[in-house]
This record gives sequence, structure tokens and C-alpha cells, in this order.
Amino acid sequence: MSEKQDTFFTELVASSKKKVYTQEEIDTIQQQSDEVLPPELPVITTPLPTYFFSGMWIRFFAFMIDLIVIAALTQVVRTIVGLFITFTQLGTWSVYGICGLIVYYGYFILLTKLNHGQTLGKMIFGIRVVSLTSPVLDWQTVLLREGCGRFFLSIPVLGLFLYVPILFTARKQQVADLFFDTSVVNLKVVAAFLHQTTESYHVEPVYKEVKS
Repeated sequence: MSEKQDTFFTELVASSKKKVYTQEEIDTIQQQSDEVLPPELPVITTPLPTYFFSGMWIRFFAFMIDLIVIAALTQVVRTIVGLFITFTQLGTWSVYGICGLIVYYGYFILLTKLNHGQTLGKMIFGIRVVSLTSPVLDWQTVLLREGCGRFFLSIPVLGLFLYVPILFTARKQQVADLFFDTSVVNLKVVAAFLHQTTESYHVEPVYKEVKS
């Protein structure tokens, strides 16, 4: 851990013993923690405990935030497209549908990759998509998880069943996570863990040894 990270978390732990934080102060701390946390999480060699991973409800609420953002972005895109294309030329449903799909999948794919595993909803709730076999999410993993995986997760009824494994797996993975060796972690828990480790704590990953 860098000197900047160590100083930040040392001061945070010391101050937390003296006062109860307000929601505004908690939000400020979250922002500060995002600044000192490395974008690429280190490869940790021991099996990660269950409490590292985010449960279904926090992921659900983050997803709801994302849907609100996507709805707003989609409306903007449709308005812009409408300035150049008359919707009746190609059929109202097809043009609206294409715009919606581009925004929906583009949002999840681009933000997950370019923003280190975080959409706006995940940023608000302090969670992040991570690879269980690599310290960095590569394009292939992101495209498969957020493209192919999210397609099936978006199917009514079926999608609900595909999220059920989060309740029973040790790393709280939905079906797409199980296929592509990913999961979602709580950044505050990871930050606390990093504070207790040394920079030498880095060997080859053995995540797959954790029994689901």
C-alpha cells in the first residue's frame, strides 16, 4: 500500500473512534477513498471471504440507478436522432429500439471497462465489478459479461432465476459471473483489507479454490 493510502486510512480509523459520521461526511469519505484506492485492485492470493462481495440488494439498487440514467440518456439520444431521421422512415419501434439497445449495452460495457468496473449506480453504492483471475478487467471479459451475460439477465422471469445464485455462492455470483470468473466487491471492505496488508502480499491468484 502506498504512503498516501496508508495515511488516509490510518486517519480515518482513528477519527471513526471519536465521532459518529453524518451521511454527508460518509459520502465525502467515499469520494476520498475512491481517490486513494488503486484503479486496478491487487491480486490477492488467499481465498477471499464472503463479506468481500456485494449481496443482491445493494446490486439491485445500483442497477435501479443505472436504469434511471439509461432512460434519461436514451431519451436524449432519441431526440438527437430525431433531428436527422424521421422515425416513420424506418418504423417507430425499430428506430427507438435500436437507440435503446445501443445506449443500454454501451452504457454497461463502456463504463464497466473504462471506469474500472463501476457504472454510476455502482459508484453511488461503493461497489465494483472485478475479475477473480486478473487484477484488471480485460475487454473480452467485459464484453462477455456486460454484453452476452446481460442479454440473458434482461429476459423477463429468466433473468430473475439467473440472479438467484448470488444468494447461495460464496462469492455472491450470478450466472454470468460464474461463467466469466467475475463478481462484485464492496470497496469499503476491500479498502479496510488493503489497510491491513503489506505491499509484499502479492502472489499468483488462487480464487478458484473457494468452494461456491
